Amino acid sequence: MNTSKSQFHSNYSCRFVRINMRSGKCRFGDSCKFAHGHNDVSQKENESFSRENSGGRRSDVKSAPTTPFSLEGLQTQLGEKLKTSTIFSGHSDALVCFWPGQDRLEMLWKGFLTPQDPDNVWRVNSQTQALNFINAGLHALLKENLAPQFVRELGKTDGRGVLVMQELLDLKYSNDAGRKRDVVSFQRGLVPFVTMLTMQRMEMVSQHMDEANYVYAYIRTAHVQLFQLYLENMEQIVERHSIEDNVLSHASFLRDTEGRKFAPLCFTQVCLPFVRLLYLLGNKFKDFIYEDSFQETVNYVDELTMKWIERSQETNTSLDSRLCFKTITEEVKRLHKMIQRGDRGIQAGAALKREAQERMNRNRDAPEPWDVIEVGIPGEAVLDDGSVGPRHDNDCRDIRDIQLLPTTEECLSCIPPLLPGNFPFHENAHWLPPGPERWVDTHFRLYREDLC
Repeated sequence: MNTSKSQFHSNYSCRFVRINMRSGKCRFGDSCKFAHGHNDVSQKENESFSRENSGGRRSDVKSAPTTPFSLEGLQTQLGEKLKTSTIFSGHSDALVCFWPGQDRLEMLWKGFLTPQDPDNVWRVNSQTQALNFINAGLHALLKENLAPQFVRELGKTDGRGVLVMQELLDLKYSNDAGRKRDVVSFQRGLVPFVTMLTMQRMEMVSQHMDEANYVYAYIRTAHVQLFQLYLENMEQIVERHSIEDNVLSHASFLRDTEGRKFAPLCFTQVCLPFVRLLYLLGNKFKDFIYEDSFQETVNYVDELTMKWIERSQETNTSLDSRLCFKTITEEVKRLHKMIQRGDRGIQAGAALKREAQERMNRNRDAPEPWDVIEVGIPGEAVLDDGSVGPRHDNDCRDIRDIQLLPTTEECLSCIPPLLPGNFPFHENAHWLPPGPERWVDTHFRLYREDLC
């Protein structure tokens, strides 16, 4: 019994009490009275401990098992998001749905924006690179700790963000790109890029981060190229009434990527982000709504959406519900109201300018004020009986004869007080000639009237 008890303490106490869990060694060294076995703290336990304290970022550690991808499950998740009130938020978060995974796709954008090796910069020069960057940005914006960092790097004035976005716009897009290298899928490339620009964290952070506003300022500058690309491909989608890629279906693409990259499953995911980008730009840049390109784009988007909705009445899908179509319709109406407010502002400004011009023309031909004002002379008023005399007992020509306080007769007089015109540069504004006496007389009578 004593032997087994001694063995128990030797194997137990030193392993769990005296062993330093970071180094794997006994803190008492060779002077420890307990026996040290080779399996006291195994290498596996040390690796497990360091992995847990390093946030699980070791490359040699296998990812945690996740639920196998299911296209039906992804459609169900997207359908539930489109039925909630989040679709009315004005942002495109409800339109993005990814299957959970451990591929750390949200970190790929760093290779494009903040490369560790300046000589080995990732460029957006193929469909694979374009989809990698765009989906990495979407994943980053869905994570609270990564979104500000991604937006900051994307909008740095001395960074690579603008160059990357311009590379995206310079690529060739097609509705049937398949797996081509030099052609990017419009549905899986440009659509998620516009969706990224209208995500909640992207738009909200622009209220206090200059880098985010720099992104939108660049889009405002390059809007002609972006709008043309989007409308051309969206027109083809509406004409054939299908969002599918005929070379590589979205279902096959999602299965290949296990739902970790974006592919639209309904027309709402294609149309609504672009409508919201139009409103966001028109709201941020007040002069934008007065441009012909903005108004023409809104009118054409309205026409395309109406065509799609009318043709969808016969073949109604589960994801493009009436709620989705109502949301699209209401937000397009909001764009028209924005344009109408701008038109009313232009009309009001033109009316004011016209009125000011007419007033100026009228005043140019009208006589000057001092030519039409009749200035009387104190003590020489024409009375009711036709005689000429003072208006009352305090109506004196010389101000030295005037009592400062009004007299009773002056208060009872119905004749208004005699006040000269305050135009010292015009002869007809006073009965005295220009000079000090005229100036003193004028101000004495005006100040006395104000005081009394």
